Amino acid sequence: MNLPTYKTDVTLYSFQVDPFYYARLTYYLQIIQEVAGLHAYKLDASIPQLRQKGMTWVLIRTKLNIAKYIVWPETISVETWPQKPWKFYFPRVTVGTDTQGSEVFRAISQWMVIDLHTHRPSRNPMLYERFDGSKAPFELDCDLGRQKQFDDTLDQLPKYHPTILYSDADFNGHINNISYVSWMLDALPNDFRDHYKVTEIDISYTSETQREDQITVHSALVSSDGLHAEEPELMHKIEKLNKEGEIQTVSLARTVWRKRDSVHQ
Repeated sequence: MNLPTYKTDVTLYSFQVDPFYYARLTYYLQIIQEVAGLHAYKLDASIPQLRQKGMTWVLIRTKLNIAKYIVWPETISVETWPQKPWKFYFPRVTVGTDTQGSEVFRAISQWMVIDLHTHRPSRNPMLYERFDGSKAPFELDCDLGRQKQFDDTLDQLPKYHPTILYSDADFNGHINNISYVSWMLDALPNDFRDHYKVTEIDISYTSETQREDQITVHSALVSSDGLHAEEPELMHKIEKLNKEGEIQTVSLARTVWRKRDSVHQ
């Protein structure tokens, strides 16, 4: 099957905006996840289709750069495509543009297909045939380097303990990656989020989370001026306490922020 790219228009609805009627960060991340799933579905390789073959997709890491946040009820055009497989990953590019053709965001994601029986990366030839990336419009560097570990010596914000909801579970029965980002954002002061928006996020998903786990979100200030810097930079870590009493890191992230006026264009 030949479908090297997938393109669709996406509207911003009122339930997807922040208190100022601009798109939430999670809206862009949801788009990235959705169009990846739709493209895979067209290739008979979405999560439900792969699970019938004993496999599933797992998102390992996403780096998203945001040029601006659209305002309700704008529509953007989103295009996505796979790059050539790299190591055990199937890298995917997603680009969003507004009605004037200006870039809204671009992202590179590292996806992996796991064998449900062995819990190891799948080498199924079908995957390499359908996601070979040979006709990618352009490529982004899929080698994002090692994700920096959370620095406990930095100034830290109060810990946050979210409650896992039924709606947080995804197709695989695990907590969806979008919930991780929501927890990281909810851990930050309301006044800060009223005045700043994320322009870059680099997030890794290092372990699965179950509904029974207890969650702790850690946030640290990288920039010397903290939350009052011109472009604040933060580090984030999510830990789980499972039913066996073990503490494990499930996600690490770095975010860069800018004042709202500069990304509401």
